[in-house]
Amino acid sequence: MVKKTKKHSLLKQAATPKRIKRPPSSADNASQRQAQQGEPSRQGAPQRTKPKGKLGQIILFTLLALLAIFMLMPKPQLITYQKLGLVASSIYVPTLLGGPTLVDSELYLQSIDANKAMYLCRDRTQADTCHRYEIIKQEGFFAVLVHLFSS
Repeated sequence: MVKKTKKHSLLKQAATPKRIKRPPSSADNASQRQAQQGEPSRQGAPQRTKPKGKLGQIILFTLLALLAIFMLMPKPQLITYQKLGLVASSIYVPTLLGGPTLVDSELYLQSIDANKAMYLCRDRTQADTCHRYEIIKQEGFFAVLVHLFSS
């Protein structure tokens, strides 16, 4: 009796007809044509794959990176100094890795004191080659730009 039920179930599965898809009727075609005529510009326009917020995030990240670099970068100063009545101005750059430097001088800058004095040396190892200069005024970044473009 078990064998009969198996045959019966197999025959029942084979006996059920498969569903056949019918082509859409003419009423369906008419409604599709009206929808297509209402939106003709959508078919030919390419669709964007990038989300709009991605570009904004890239620009924001770039601006933050530039701001961080600007904040960490040593800022030059325009220093006016004198010795024996001779007045000169130079661009002073405090560096991170090496010692501080004067851009337009071949002398080495040893130090700038709180007493408004700086020491310029011909040789870093010998202290007797250093000369003391009095600092008259120190100006910021924009004064450096004016000094560079004026000379």
